[in-house]
Amino acid sequence: MTQHDLPAMPPKLPERRDAGRHGADVAPSPRAGDSVGGDEKGRFAGSWLRCLSRWNRFRRRQTASFATSVAFHATVLVALALIVEAGRSFSPFDGLTMTPSRPVKLDSVEPVMPRPEQATSWDRIEGQKLAVAREPAEPRLEPTMESPSESLSTARLDPLGLDPDKLLQKADSLAGALDGRRPGRRAQLAADRGGTPESEAAVERGLRWLAAQQHKDGSWTFYHPKDMTRRPYADPGTETSTTAATAMALLPFLGAGQTHVAGEYQETVARGLYYLNNRANMTPHGADLQEGTMYAQGLGAIALCEAYGLTRDETLKGLAARAVEFIVYAQDKNGGGWRYTPGQPGDTTVTGWQLMALKSAEMAGLHV
Repeated sequence: MTQHDLPAMPPKLPERRDAGRHGADVAPSPRAGDSVGGDEKGRFAGSWLRCLSRWNRFRRRQTASFATSVAFHATVLVALALIVEAGRSFSPFDGLTMTPSRPVKLDSVEPVMPRPEQATSWDRIEGQKLAVAREPAEPRLEPTMESPSESLSTARLDPLGLDPDKLLQKADSLAGALDGRRPGRRAQLAADRGGTPESEAAVERGLRWLAAQQHKDGSWTFYHPKDMTRRPYADPGTETSTTAATAMALLPFLGAGQTHVAGEYQETVARGLYYLNNRANMTPHGADLQEGTMYAQGLGAIALCEAYGLTRDETLKGLAARAVEFIVYAQDKNGGGWRYTPGQPGDTTVTGWQLMALKSAEMAGLHV
């Protein structure tokens, strides 16, 4: 068949047999080329609608799965929290860990040693005259509340098995109570009660370390930032009360029988006592050594009373008495205790330090 043999028009489609059954003619088919653009747009729109529908179904499934997972895990966690292992006792210290500090080599520490040919003068250190508060021969501290016997008689001490009368029992003098701190007596007591050459050597190393930490003005501090300290520390500290740190550092020396008039560290002790004297704020209520906390007041009073009781140095007597007088003033007028600032309701730890200071004053012969 050649090109000339092709028909001029395409053959007609046969008519539908049911055309006349419904009483209407079938619409003629559109001509080629009339609906190509419309079909393309329809297919494109239909594709997007199908994608959007599938995406919505997917998001609904995801949301339902996430909500189910959250509910399941929350239920499991609540159930586990309610489970208690049978037979196990819980301690408030569970989970605590201890991290040892970096060791300090004490071999390199050069302690501050007094010159043997020159005894330490308490009245003059580095050319500065001491201005210790002078008191009468028998200083008397006047409390600002009812007598201790009246307040203690109403205290509920029976559950602890304590007798209020025994708390007020007169103690021996400090010289007698702390007679074991004398150099010869201390060595004998240490040997009789379990002390060894190793334990005594450990005490000596501790005193050497403390002496090496003393500042030029005679103070110690709990606060050791990198720009102030001579060596790095794992914990530089935060407490800034120098009177508390100085008093606490002096107590080990006094406990070992080292005073400002005798002993290997008499200059170290003298400098510390001199610093406390300079930092004391003389008020109408007594010598204020707080520097922001009554902890420091109690510690400072203990150190001053012990130093006076061990040496009977009259230049310390007035300052020690005035420091204790401030403690009496700062007592809570209602509850009888002490807290961080004068007059606050009592706190057990702060109260304990103040009671120790009052006992030290009593044993030193100061009237409390």
